[in-house]
Amino acid sequence: MAKYTGKDMAIRFGTVSVAGQGRQLEVSQSADEVDVTSYGSTDKEFLAGLVDRTATLDILDDSASATIRNAFKTGTSNSLAWFPIGIGTGNPKFSVGTAVVTEANLSYPYDDAVVVSVSMRLSGTVTEGTSSGGANP
Repeated sequence: MAKYTGKDMAIRFGTVSVAGQGRQLEVSQSADEVDVTSYGSTDKEFLAGLVDRTATLDILDDSASATIRNAFKTGTSNSLAWFPIGIGTGNPKFSVGTAVVTEANLSYPYDDAVVVSVSMRLSGTVTEGTSSGGANP
């Protein structure tokens, strides 16, 4: 198994690429549990429930362009695709049809880069495939 870092990550939200500006992407998944314990049981019993997915994304702000801030406004929804080791042909690609921006925050530190932190709710299944390559994910 090949190990890798996130330095070559490429991300696309609809048609907006955050390649070169993305700092961190975290995708979280959890499943509900349904209690099906019945009368007379001495142990609890559960069934797997629905899966919930969220993503958080940190992006460097661009003082010369509002593209990132406009694309990730709270309430905006779009497709989301990410390429963990870059967009080269055959590289892994993950995508979801709809990602809804639930929160967008700007951080203006005195001694660090200005960052847009975005929280998203992912709707539907995350699909794993391969990149078809190209100059912009």
